[in-house]
Amino acid sequence: MKAEAAEDGEAKYLDLALSLMEKAAQLEEEMEKVPGIYKEKKLEIALSAIEQYKQANELLIKAILVGESAEMALRKLERMLSARATLRTKIIAALYGETEPVGPSELAERFGISTQAVHQALQELDKLKVVEKDEKGRYSLRPGVMDEVFRLLWQSVAELKARGAI
Repeated sequence: MKAEAAEDGEAKYLDLALSLMEKAAQLEEEMEKVPGIYKEKKLEIALSAIEQYKQANELLIKAILVGESAEMALRKLERMLSARATLRTKIIAALYGETEPVGPSELAERFGISTQAVHQALQELDKLKVVEKDEKGRYSLRPGVMDEVFRLLWQSVAELKARGAI
């Protein structure tokens, strides 16, 4: 298996794992849209998402075992996450510059997209405890979030430098 991976410059297992992770995330989004009264359908979708994540984890382990490039893995993971998280990133950046909470419709207008898309992204950020919602339904960054973002960024840069990747 290691020889096979060495012959191919592409990270096969990593690509497959990232694809499965994306499918699992899509299943989670689909599950959120199913009304609460359809508990069996929600459970079926949740189990499918869990299975996708399980398979993705197995592929990630194979990627590590065959020595797929860590640098390539980081680049591919970054591309996948940034493609999926572009709106969330824009929201974080927009809220970082605000002194008052901002509503989903105002953000949607700024970005030229639907309020529903912004609302979904804000709910994801709320689940991650990145934003907080006030009594008027307006959002702001939680205190300390940007400090944590910058800490993680510098930690990642230091780790990449230590590996000689940058």
